[in-house]
Amino acid sequence: MVVGQSLRPIPIGRDVVIDVSNFEMTGRRFRNLRQAVKRTHNFGVTTEIVAEQQLDDQRQAELAEVLAASPSGARTDRGFCMNLDGVLEGRYPGIQLIIARDASGRVQGFHRYATAGGGSDMSLDVPWRRRGAPNGIDERLSADMIAAAKDAGVQRLSLAFAAFPDLFGANQLGRLQRVCRALIHILDPLIALESLYRYLRKFHALDERRYVLISMTQVFALALVLLSLEFVPRRRHL
Repeated sequence: MVVGQSLRPIPIGRDVVIDVSNFEMTGRRFRNLRQAVKRTHNFGVTTEIVAEQQLDDQRQAELAEVLAASPSGARTDRGFCMNLDGVLEGRYPGIQLIIARDASGRVQGFHRYATAGGGSDMSLDVPWRRRGAPNGIDERLSADMIAAAKDAGVQRLSLAFAAFPDLFGANQLGRLQRVCRALIHILDPLIALESLYRYLRKFHALDERRYVLISMTQVFALALVLLSLEFVPRRRHL
C-alpha cells in the first residue's frame, strides 16, 4: 500500500499454464495445434528428451550449433528475460531438454524446461530453433513434452508469459488499444509478440491476468524503462 498516491491497475499479460492431466489435443478448438504437429510428422521430425546434466559431447556440440544458428542469436538478449543462464552447461539440476531432429537426423531445434515442486511443475525456459526449421516444430516440441510430463505425473506446465494477449484476441478495441496493436505489429520483427501469441493461443491455456499498480504520473518514466529493456541488446550468458 502506498500512502498519499492514487494507483491504477494496468493489465500486463497472462501466464500460459497447461493443466497437464486434463490436456487433450481433441476437438475443433485444438485443430490448429494438431495440424502444426502433423506437419512435423510429415517432415519426418522425431523428438527425444534428455537431462541437461547427462548430455554427451556429441549432443552438446549439436545443440550449441543450433544456439548459434537460431534467429535470436546465441550471444544477445532483448526483451523481458526470465530464463536461466548456463545453457548446456549442466549447472542446474532438474533441467530437461527436448530435442527435435529432421528426417536426416540433424537437430532443428530444442526446448529447455526447468522442474520444480518435486516434479509437480515444469516451466519452459527458452525455445531454440534454426532458421528455416520445419513449420510447427515449436508446437511439436511443446506437445511432446506435455505428453511426457503427463506420463511422469507432472501437474502443471508453464509455456510462457503472454504480454497483452487481449490486444490480439479481442475483436472490438478502443482507440488507444488499436494504436498499441498497430505499433506491436510494426515492431513484431523485433519483439515477436504477435508470433508468440499465435503459437500460445493454439494451446487455449491463458491463466489469470497479471497487473501492475502505477501512478499515472510515472507513466513516462516507466515507458522509458520498459522500452530500453525491450530494445537495448544485452550480452547473454550461456
